[in-house]
Parts: sequence; structure tokens; C-alpha cells
Amino acid sequence: MKIERNVTIDSDPETVFRHIAEPDLLKSWIKTMENFRFVSTVEGGDLEGAEFAYDAGGSSFEGKVIDYQPVSKYTAFFSSSGYEYTDRFILTPDGAKTVVTGDMEIRFKTLLWKIIGKFLSASIKTDSVRNMGKLKAAVESFDKNI
Repeated sequence: MKIERNVTIDSDPETVFRHIAEPDLLKSWIKTMENFRFVSTVEGGDLEGAEFAYDAGGSSFEGKVIDYQPVSKYTAFFSSSGYEYTDRFILTPDGAKTVVTGDMEIRFKTLLWKIIGKFLSASIKTDSVRNMGKLKAAVESFDKNI
């Protein structure tokens, strides 16, 4: 299942990117994420290739940053026991705003999750779009608090 999404945020790309790539700011709009931790990092501070783990909604996830281009693109791969997904964000400046586009590609790994996924697909899509709205709200309120 592939979900495409976009949102325009009244903020600069640097601030938006930080909310996507930095765990403490990521948790400001992904409320179910708990216990985020880097399992491995890459020399030089570049996050591309870094591995991480976190808990959400009663499941444990492992992941890896697969494309890290500060201020313009962030892609990460996530895996749990029943499904895995790739989350892509592309940031484009638009005057004083930032247009965020991208997609989430979900693959169900077990027969049970393939069945559940068919029933939950509309809800998953709704949550993905809602999360883009939460990203927008978190970034725009962050800018006001500075």
C-alpha cells in the first residue's frame, strides 16, 4: 500500500526538517512514539545509515535512515514483526513557506497483517494525512515559541 501526502507549512525548510529528522522534535507530532533510541550511528554525524529502535502502539520497531539530505530530503525504513514501511519526505522552499511532499509505502509481512491491512487501509491513510497536519501544527507552534 502506498500513501502519498503533502502539506504546506508556514516555516523555513530548516525548521521543518528538524521536526522530521530529530527524535525529540519528531515526538512532538508523532505522539505514539516512545523510547526512541539510536542503535548505531555513522561517523561524522551524518544520519544516513544510522539504525534506531522505538516503541509505538504496543509494537516495537527497528529502523534505518536510508536517505538523509539536510533541509531537503529524509527517508527512513521501519520494521515490526507484522509489517514494514518506508517513509519519504521531500522539502521544497516556497517563499517563507515549505512544501512537504512524500509518501509512505507499507508492506504487510504476515498473512494475519495482510488480512488486517485490508480492513485498516482507510484508517492508515487517514492517520498518515492527519500526521502531516500534526507536523504542520508542531512546526508552526514551535516557530511562535522561539
